Amino acid sequence: MNPAKKGAITSALIYSTLMSIYFSLHHTLLVGMSMGIAAGLFFGLVMFFFYRSRKGKIGLIIHIPNEENALYTGVANHFKNGEAVGGKMALFKNELYFKSHRFNIQNHELQIPLSTITEVNPYKIAGAFNTGLKIKTSDGSTEKFVVFNREDWQAAILAAKGLNA
Repeated sequence: MNPAKKGAITSALIYSTLMSIYFSLHHTLLVGMSMGIAAGLFFGLVMFFFYRSRKGKIGLIIHIPNEENALYTGVANHFKNGEAVGGKMALFKNELYFKSHRFNIQNHELQIPLSTITEVNPYKIAGAFNTGLKIKTSDGSTEKFVVFNREDWQAAILAAKGLNA
């Protein structure tokens, strides 16, 4: 299903349910339900046009040089000075590359040569979320990322280095 339609339907259902309960408490049940459904349909229609108008305009199209040669790519956040900087990460045969999108305070690019990576480990973000990936390098630095499929990233990086996960 189209993401705009899915978002609009979800929003409409939640909103109409809440508004039906609210209006039913202040009016009769029939009037409350009718007003809630009408409000939900209106809200869903507004959300549909909002979702559709935002599609592709968020500015998250991130161009990575030579991306067609990447072994693995995906959206990621890179922790830099306490900020989870959003962007995109790509694994190439010689380096791990991160580029932030334009809606960050600390816009940057990060290149980590694979030859300098000594460890690739999953970790829990805030001790609870299984989306963290920690990269240690030979100069003693540690870079932390939030990624989808962290085990796949770990395996891909280790394979690119010629190691097994």
